[in-house]
Amino acid sequence: MDHYLDTKPLRVFLETDKGENEVDLTNVSPAEFFRNDLIRYRLTGTFPSGPDFSVVNFIACELYDVKADGIDFSECDFKDTLVKGAVFSSCKFDGGTFATTFFADTEFRSCTFYNHAAYSCDFRQVRFVECDLTNLLIKSTRFSECAFQNCVTSNKICEMSTLFDMNFDGTPIQLETITSNFGLRHDNLTNSVIRAGRARETHQSLSADDLKALLNSPELSALEGLALEYFLEQSLLNGSGLLDESLNITRWTKIHRNPGSFVELLDKFGEFLIHLYDDNRLTLHPILLLHHVTSTLTASISSANELHRVAMSLGGLHLILSRIIENYLQLLQLISDQTPNSLTFLAEGPLEPEYFQKELEPWIGTGEVQISRLERNSPLVIQFIADHSMSLLPLLGVFLATRTNLEITRLKSTIERIDKTPAKDRNSKQHKPKRNLPARRQEPKLPLLSFSTGMVEAPNPAYELRVRSLMGSLLVDLRLNFSTTLARRLRGILLELLTGSSGKLS
Repeated sequence: MDHYLDTKPLRVFLETDKGENEVDLTNVSPAEFFRNDLIRYRLTGTFPSGPDFSVVNFIACELYDVKADGIDFSECDFKDTLVKGAVFSSCKFDGGTFATTFFADTEFRSCTFYNHAAYSCDFRQVRFVECDLTNLLIKSTRFSECAFQNCVTSNKICEMSTLFDMNFDGTPIQLETITSNFGLRHDNLTNSVIRAGRARETHQSLSADDLKALLNSPELSALEGLALEYFLEQSLLNGSGLLDESLNITRWTKIHRNPGSFVELLDKFGEFLIHLYDDNRLTLHPILLLHHVTSTLTASISSANELHRVAMSLGGLHLILSRIIENYLQLLQLISDQTPNSLTFLAEGPLEPEYFQKELEPWIGTGEVQISRLERNSPLVIQFIADHSMSLLPLLGVFLATRTNLEITRLKSTIERIDKTPAKDRNSKQHKPKRNLPARRQEPKLPLLSFSTGMVEAPNPAYELRVRSLMGSLLVDLRLNFSTTLARRLRGILLELLTGSSGKLS
């Protein structure tokens, strides 16, 4: 971002269906041009200081590489607008609104936002430097790689928003800035005090110990507690009781009775979990649980008008989650195709088969899957065998479900490379005798999973991803409907799926 753009004359282009035409500003004064709403204009260069921008709204405009110094944008609205590469210095945005506007590579320096409102916006790589944010309220907005440096705040600034890779430097925040949003971490704060209340009220500063004590406060909802827990722990990789409670979306209706608020909260919660998974701070398991919940709720909601927004939001989130679930199921299919009757893992535990049989009993059953190989190594090598590939699916499913995005991606890449190995070489490796491995009847391979998309009419008309399989319910048949707090223990038992030619993926 160039914060010191050379002063360039303002250029304005009117965008129409037939193309773009430049406005000749030599034939009109700035005051005359900026005397009404600007709709579908593209502006670049330096804003003039003469016009009264309080009578101007920027609607569906593009502000690219613009510079504004000392401009009073009070009561000016920016709606459905793209602002990129902009520098606003000593400007006033008091009493104005940012609505469904996208800001990128932009800096606000020494600006004021008194009684300003912003909602449904997107801020990417935006910096607020020495700005007065008194009474600023932002809602249902996404911040990514943004910074607030030495700014004045008086309230929680934002709510029902996602704050990813943020930096508050010398900028005090309020407790609700953490609990009313998703994604803020303790390491996002530098020399920034956390207030217990609004600046105008008597309040105290909160330490990390104070915040930990608040985790069990009955005044916090499960979602608020989860946001605070993530702020402190900076990861949900090991699951959480609060995460389990938050995934029970039907409980939200007790607090959020307004369908609009419910939808906004659901969107941001889903966005939060997906971001954590993509950032390897969450295993796949909670994504599977949320996918199941959205599927169940979508099917159960009637087509009543008052729930239309909720149904649309659930369906949209469900499709986004399906992208991750489809990748998971494809990997499950790939591994099952290559090793239909056995799985070999690096594992942690005692050299006693009974330990693993007990710990993994929900996924290996009582006799369907056997431990054929358990070798001392650092860590152990353990092999499971079964007569039927379906019997191994729950064990493979729970292993993959407790992995991160990076682990899933690496494993899929490895399996796909093996899959491209010439069949002759692959078969010669597979036919090598394995120590301690009893002979097993090879069953014909069956397509475990298949995918299709399209319109469905029942229970409601919708476009959906459908997974047809030999299984019924994904969570039930793969036995994945367990607490997220088990993730840490399971990750500590089954460390890695062995692949390749050294007795792996046998």
